Amino acid sequence: MEHSNGTLYHCSDVQFTEGDKLVPKLKETMESWDTYEQFVEQVFEQVRQNEFPDRPSRLESVFLTTHLKYFPLQEYCYEVDCTGNRFKTDQDLHSSASVFRQCRPDIKKWARKYWSGSENPETPEVLVKGEVTITKIVDKALFTS
Repeated sequence: MEHSNGTLYHCSDVQFTEGDKLVPKLKETMESWDTYEQFVEQVFEQVRQNEFPDRPSRLESVFLTTHLKYFPLQEYCYEVDCTGNRFKTDQDLHSSASVFRQCRPDIKKWARKYWSGSENPETPEVLVKGEVTITKIVDKALFTS
């Protein structure tokens, strides 16, 4: 379900209603992560600050997507409207850094590729530092089939 008109979605296990404003949650949820996952996030943030300071921080952003098929396990999905600083990249680059623990030396390489951005990523992730508003609840059956 890719939309060429630029539709953005937020998928979550939290139920929202139309008109709700989304807020960044990564910084507060990070405290419950294991040490390695926290380390990966710190490296990504350090690379962003030093080499891509114009990009919105993952710690201060709401995470969106342009394509629903990558979030079949999320309970709810929403169409959103947003304003502010946006950045599109490939979520797989961050996931690889978090999952492949034996490849610790590659974390900075993945971070640089992640922050370089991508117009057509395998697994699209859009970071938004700004206002994000739920505009429509999407029927889960539409994106799980």
